[in-house]
Amino acid sequence: RSASDALVSYYEYNSIAEIIAAGEPSSSKVTYGLKSEVVVNYKRTQVNSGVSQTWAFIEDASGVIALDLGGGDIDAVVGDKIKGLKGTFFDGYRYGTDLYHAPQYKMVDGVVPEIVSSNNELNVVKATLKEVIQDTLKYCSHIVEISNVCGTFETLTDLTGTRDDYFLYDGEDPAYEMHYVPSLHTGDPIIGEN
Repeated sequence: RSASDALVSYYEYNSIAEIIAAGEPSSSKVTYGLKSEVVVNYKRTQVNSGVSQTWAFIEDASGVIALDLGGGDIDAVVGDKIKGLKGTFFDGYRYGTDLYHAPQYKMVDGVVPEIVSSNNELNVVKATLKEVIQDTLKYCSHIVEISNVCGTFETLTDLTGTRDDYFLYDGEDPAYEMHYVPSLHTGDPIIGEN
């Protein structure tokens, strides 16, 4: 071990829920290892201020967390079960005292998780649009099937180009509205016939 390695504290946890319960450490030199196998439920790449960033959202039986891969990537695809994660933990962004972003786990450079199996079943949470809007953090990083929703879309052209913007409304209470811009992500929402 190098002298700098000796300054890094390392803790292992059995589940995503245990990492979240442990909370964000006071030092960025603390690394959390995840012993459980997790399933990749979504991956996307986005560009922020010209910098490419890849995210893999992972789940186990205890919860879901956003895995920040920075400018790197992992070979795993949606439905793959992986193990051997090591990273730093960040419990989310705050506005005042309110949390408004899901917890994040950022991979340590050089750590390559092992793919254990593929085509695993994903956990889909069923909800209404109103429920998602009223308790957004409960649904962060989950795959959510929204029922009883109606909506419109319009093609907009601005300085970023031409894109389709979706405007979704709760079927029971149209006052609950969500604006979705698919072009910000690598995947579009899966919209059923109804």
